[in-house]
Amino acid sequence: MKGILCLLAAICLAAASIAALAAETIPQSDNFEGYALGTYAPFVSNGFTTWGDSATTLSGYRYTVIENAELDGNPNNQVAHIVDKNEYTAPNSNNNKNAHLRTNFWASNWPTYGVRDVSADICPLQTNGPFKVTITNGSGWTSAGNWIASVAFGSTAGNTFFPGMTTGSKIGLQKTTASTNAWTNTTYTYSANTWYTVKFSIDVDNKTYRAYIGQHGGDLTELTSGWTSWVTTNGVVTPSSMGGIYFATSNKANEEAELLVDNVSVTPEPSSLLALATGALGLLGLVRRRRS
Repeated sequence: MKGILCLLAAICLAAASIAALAAETIPQSDNFEGYALGTYAPFVSNGFTTWGDSATTLSGYRYTVIENAELDGNPNNQVAHIVDKNEYTAPNSNNNKNAHLRTNFWASNWPTYGVRDVSADICPLQTNGPFKVTITNGSGWTSAGNWIASVAFGSTAGNTFFPGMTTGSKIGLQKTTASTNAWTNTTYTYSANTWYTVKFSIDVDNKTYRAYIGQHGGDLTELTSGWTSWVTTNGVVTPSSMGGIYFATSNKANEEAELLVDNVSVTPEPSSLLALATGALGLLGLVRRRRS
């Protein structure tokens, strides 16, 4: 009887693992093709939960809209166009607010284990307007303690939004949520009106990540030096799970920016899924051998 119960438990574990494998093998993604042109965020996502915009959206100044932009030779390709323009009249004439586009990859049960890859195609429309793309914790995204990893597109006009980075069209990485020296330059520089792919590999078990960038369709360059700690707050990693992604322009005075976003996706690394399935099937085989 004990052997039968063990066998049934192993079968259930294998079935659950295979079900997880089947569910997570299919990447969650959104290429913004399912929305009507001219739709403003927030809008319901094709692959994730709702895409939200900044709480400080202001018509004509801060918004995200679905538009056409050529990619891979398709002039009718649809993208999310994030806009943050200077305001020269009240209430925010110094433009000390920013534009966001954000989503959670899951509605609940945010992953606390495994390795997942996140990628997005991004086209900066200038080099003098800073913005960032950030992986977030659980359902949280806005506060500093909810940032797992972040890649900065620096500005030739100054980087007060990214303390620690020097002036220039450089790609940066966030180390901490401190007010000084929170960011660091990489050697990678970017150009305006060029599509780039940004990729994160997020190891939830070990609270580490790797980040990559490259021109769309080409090879990616690693920005990190191997697996790197998640962003810290007061020297401590505070996020406990993986939640979603958000794109944000600067909230510093007169640092306006515009960018296009497309092909956002998240998928488990094959090695994580293989380990899960292999372990379950191995347990099943062990029980069968004991019974025989």
